[in-house]
Amino acid sequence: MFKQALLTLPLAGFLGNGPNREQTELPPRACAAAGQSGMMSLYDDMFSQKGVAISQILLTENDFRNPQVRKHLQDTLNVLLKWNVVPIINENDVITTRTTPYRDEGGAIFWDNDSLAALIAAEVKADILILLSDVEGIYTCSPDDPQAQLITSYKPGMEIVFGSKSRIGRGGMEAKIEAAVKCMDHFDIPAVIIASGYKRHSIINIIEGKRVGTLFPLCHSSK
Repeated sequence: MFKQALLTLPLAGFLGNGPNREQTELPPRACAAAGQSGMMSLYDDMFSQKGVAISQILLTENDFRNPQVRKHLQDTLNVLLKWNVVPIINENDVITTRTTPYRDEGGAIFWDNDSLAALIAAEVKADILILLSDVEGIYTCSPDDPQAQLITSYKPGMEIVFGSKSRIGRGGMEAKIEAAVKCMDHFDIPAVIIASGYKRHSIINIIEGKRVGTLFPLCHSSK
């Protein structure tokens, strides 16, 4: 959705002109293609301020069906990380044919960016997966409720009342929890943390071992 909004100026101007512009329904695949250059340019500008190089990898569910393609993906990711190049990974919305969640023989799911992040964490055998949200983690009830309390460590079987989903994206907090549980049950990722992407230094604090967000420790897996 974000990259679909980053249309090139000529295209945005073309689509915005004319008496029927309010009735114009933008084709999502074309918008995704048009927005790619703008999105990566924005990422490049932000990361270059810190002297960090980036790359882009676009994937579809079919890439996870083919063992050889998965091996190439794993090798490429490992080389990029060795070179200190940050891969920007997203689903290839231009060519994907998937209309329902893809599940492999092990139950791993590919449906949104959270589940894609879990699959990528498994490919590179990550030590930790950090899923960022617009709230600080999982709460005992909707974060809008004054009685809501942050759950610092998730245990299988916990009863969670979910709030409304973000306006952008498919999954919401339910998708993040499912991705975190999959990491423990199927991928043996040592730890998954759901934290706020709006809170300053969240990632740095997590890497430094500080208590941030909601932790999904491997020892609490429901295997």
